[in-house]
Amino acid sequence: MNGFENLRQLYRQYVPLSHYVLLLILLLPVYPVLRHSLTAGNSVFVAGYAHWIREGSVLLGQVLGVDRQGLLNIFLSQTSLDTRFMALWQTLLFLLGVIFFHTSLIKRIVLGIAGLLILYLFNVARWLVLTSAEVQYVDFSLNLWNGTMVAMLNGLLLAYGFWWWKCNYPLKRLLMGRLQINPPAIRKVIRNLIIVSVLLIITQWVTYTQAVPLISLISKGVLSASKLLLSLLGYTTYLSGRYIYTRDAAIFFSDTCAGIELMLIYSSFIAILNGKYKLWFISGGIFIIFLMNVLRISLIMIYLIHNKGNYHLPIDIHDLYTYPVYMVTFFLWAVWIHFFNKTVPSGK
Repeated sequence: MNGFENLRQLYRQYVPLSHYVLLLILLLPVYPVLRHSLTAGNSVFVAGYAHWIREGSVLLGQVLGVDRQGLLNIFLSQTSLDTRFMALWQTLLFLLGVIFFHTSLIKRIVLGIAGLLILYLFNVARWLVLTSAEVQYVDFSLNLWNGTMVAMLNGLLLAYGFWWWKCNYPLKRLLMGRLQINPPAIRKVIRNLIIVSVLLIITQWVTYTQAVPLISLISKGVLSASKLLLSLLGYTTYLSGRYIYTRDAAIFFSDTCAGIELMLIYSSFIAILNGKYKLWFISGGIFIIFLMNVLRISLIMIYLIHNKGNYHLPIDIHDLYTYPVYMVTFFLWAVWIHFFNKTVPSGK
């Protein structure tokens, strides 16, 4: 009983931070189910939301004076309106911010409805632009247009996060008061987080639009290394573009699967802290992330070879890499903080 009372006092002592931690713990088991329902191609939610985006695009096109053929192209577009064009993860992050926002329930409901409406209008405008450009321009690049619009949306989401922090006075009081973190240190952390976020947005844009060949080279390097590892294990595979395949199995490897964003986040975290041997530790961590990707592709290929190209595991094929590599990244961060993040005292 005393232990429970101590735990409750500790929880109250660190409000609102303890609220956030508890809510994240409760939401964590729901995440795999939510992810599956949001990304499944046959999801009723995805199909229904796609219908409303098309309807909204037609209505917006009518308001803007788009001709009849242009409105028809919205429905007859060769591009499938799937989850790539729905900003679902941005929506989820926005809603988490609303839930964690320290204000009255009514204000959070109003903020949530307003934000969801803005995100819906963004998707409507995006689909109208994409379907119009698909018809009107011969040199139309779906990845370039969509990647640019997603980068703009992520920039707005970053501005929303900064505003969320500026208005979260209870969290500031906890950090500056009870935890006794001085304001300059907090400002430095916020500044570094903004810099990392901007770099991440740029990296995502480059990855999605394939504007820089370096990311493509990393992806091809993962495939070549996977082919080499499989050959050492006695499996004969072949490479063709972004595919690694055999007679019965094949894997397509996109630039978004290369782990570039994680490499950037990992490197930025080390770079903004004090300590020696940063270059070595960053290089080693990036190499470990690369090797884990190679191991992921190799193991999935071996599984597919022995199952005639069919994937029946209960876990999502991307999660086979995501969760383990995140755990390794957090472990590397912990090692850095414990052993290498040392401030060298200045001599007198």
